Amino acid sequence: MSNLSRINNCLYIKLIVCFIYKHKMVKTPHQLILLILTRANNIVISDLTKQMEWIEMEEMKSNHYHVSDDLKRMLGYEIIEIDNVLCSVCRTDPNILLNRAIGLGISKEASREQINAIVDVYKTMKRDAWFLHVIPEIVKDDLMDWMTTSGLHKNRGWMKFLHNGQHQTVKSSEFTIQQINASQVSDFAKISSPCFDLLDSSRPLIETIVRNPEYYLFMSYSSGKPAGTGAVYIKNNIAYVDWGATHRDFRQRGSQSALLAHRINFAIEMGCQTIVTATGEAVEGDPQHSYHNIMRYGFNEFKVRQNWVPGSMA
Repeated sequence: MSNLSRINNCLYIKLIVCFIYKHKMVKTPHQLILLILTRANNIVISDLTKQMEWIEMEEMKSNHYHVSDDLKRMLGYEIIEIDNVLCSVCRTDPNILLNRAIGLGISKEASREQINAIVDVYKTMKRDAWFLHVIPEIVKDDLMDWMTTSGLHKNRGWMKFLHNGQHQTVKSSEFTIQQINASQVSDFAKISSPCFDLLDSSRPLIETIVRNPEYYLFMSYSSGKPAGTGAVYIKNNIAYVDWGATHRDFRQRGSQSALLAHRINFAIEMGCQTIVTATGEAVEGDPQHSYHNIMRYGFNEFKVRQNWVPGSMA
């Protein structure tokens, strides 16, 4: 949190105290303290929530920026901004990672007009499968009620995780971890692309990540063979941990544990004060290997971000 944010929050708390006294909302000092702490905690949580969305939005914009114009045209890949909401669209790959809208309510209050404009983007691009990310604490209940009547539906959410900031250790492993460069990015894309259900035609999008100076890519190796992938995007001392994948021949052997711990420690050493990641929320019947792995290495559940989808996906 910046010094300006801290000052603004302190001023906000003072206004809360004045409001409480004016309207006689409490009767004892103890009640006053509890109410102030509750309001202050809500401010901090809201600030963290927006930081966690902001870093993901920055990652999306930065990745798109480093894709060549020729590749963007070939894949029909673009980002359309609707009142500070980023709408990622890919005409040649229906993968949800490339077709989703993020940022609703982050910099301005969400509205029906804004959501209608987002829906129109995907209709115009003839995309039947896409996500609208929604944070319930930021988007008002009556607006979400309206979204339901307008043909949008809640799908499985994504759990957002916040790290405790402590260095992580891994038991002895067969894997060695290396930070990779352009000469190795093809192996990175070959492993991660199928794990994230991207089409082969979209693999070059992953390969362009290596051009991004805010992205750090890592791979695990077993006896010299590429086994797993992982990346961390860093900006303004905030880290977003992403692209964790393992080749099918090396699964359940500790590759992701080694990569996850390495990236966390790397982010801490780079001075990151906030480390974030996400995966699908826990649901009955799903083994949730990634979810449990994330929790084992210092991440705590922060909150579920809802994913709203068009009726064709419901």
